[in-house]
Formats: sequence, structure tokens, C-alpha cells
Amino acid sequence: MNQRDYYFKKLDENFKGMKEMYLKEFGGAYECTSGKRSELWKVFKKACNESGIKYKMGDIIEGYKYSQKNKQINFFDKLGQ
Repeated sequence: MNQRDYYFKKLDENFKGMKEMYLKEFGGAYECTSGKRSELWKVFKKACNESGIKYKMGDIIEGYKYSQKNKQINFFDKLGQ
């Protein structure tokens, strides 16, 4: 049994009729995009920007590299304490 079979089995067990609705809407696609994806993306970006959360991979990596560079400590400085 692969992941998709397991997923459909659990849909049948827990949500009668959902498997058929899923297949009708998305067919055999592995990616299920929303009809409101543009609207959802705008809401997501706005929420991230208002909360100061990075969501672009380049920004996330740059922020990580910068934070690691500034947090490095010297082991020998700690020995004298």
C-alpha cells in the first residue's frame, strides 16, 4: 500500500464520500491548488509582514546566516568566568 492508497483508505474510514469528491475535484494530481490561491497568498503575505515573519526562502536563509554570525562566542572568554 502506498501513501495515496493509505490516504484514500483513511478518507473512506473517516469521511464517507470525501474520496469521490477529492477525485472529482483534483483527479490524479498530487498537488491540490485552491481556487482562491491568489487571495490566500495575499492574506498569507500580509499576515507574515505584519508579524515580522520571513516567508521568502532567500530572506530566511540570509536571516539565519546573519543571526549565526552574530551569536558566535569565544570558548576561552567563558573559561575566565
